[in-house]
Amino acid sequence: GGRIGFQLAEMLESNKKSNINVKIVEKEGDCCRDIAAKLKRTLVLQGDATNLNFLEREEIQNSDVLVAVTGDDRTNILASFLAKEFGVKKTICEVLNQDYYSLFQRVGIEHVVSPMLLTASQILRLIRKGEVISMSLLEDGKMEIMELNVPEEARIAKKMLQHAGIPKGILIGAVLRGEEIIVPRGKDILYPGDRVIIFTNPRLNYQVDRLFAGNKTDIRDKKGLIDNQHK
Repeated sequence: GGRIGFQLAEMLESNKKSNINVKIVEKEGDCCRDIAAKLKRTLVLQGDATNLNFLEREEIQNSDVLVAVTGDDRTNILASFLAKEFGVKKTICEVLNQDYYSLFQRVGIEHVVSPMLLTASQILRLIRKGEVISMSLLEDGKMEIMELNVPEEARIAKKMLQHAGIPKGILIGAVLRGEEIIVPRGKDILYPGDRVIIFTNPRLNYQVDRLFAGNKTDIRDKKGLIDNQHK
């Protein structure tokens, strides 16, 4: 019943083609009444999502997904763990404290969402080149996934990948060309207008910029500065 849970329910309701049945579990009676008045197709239940009797009574085992976004890591962990024990197929859990990541893995919670990393990825997207479509951070920010367009003047465009000078640590995982999805190999060529999915270490971002930036002149002018900063 908090801000994230309410907004998620609102988004699910706005999808008119969706036949998802949404339930929100909230402890506070006033909050329950407030969000129930604002949501049209969501069932709002007053209760404790970590209470075994409550979960049994609401037949949580028949749910496909549980999303734990209470704002408290320990409550989220316990609710997700109990849902798994009841047989819920998928759990999605918010975590604020990065130290809890290893615990999530040990108890089998497969989908962990970090507001901090999500915010960081959005900021990075804003400050990166205009060709970036989307960006996500994984593994505590140690890995980055980017989807970007290949501009006409990109250094990597119109070359076999094996001859494009792609540094170790940058992996092009997929190429989207119109309706076609290509898993690239060394002899494949990227063309302007292709969309590519890249896996990289954030420390190699400047190398990605050098490969995909749309203005070769700017890249050459800044090359010494970039290299010196990296050193």
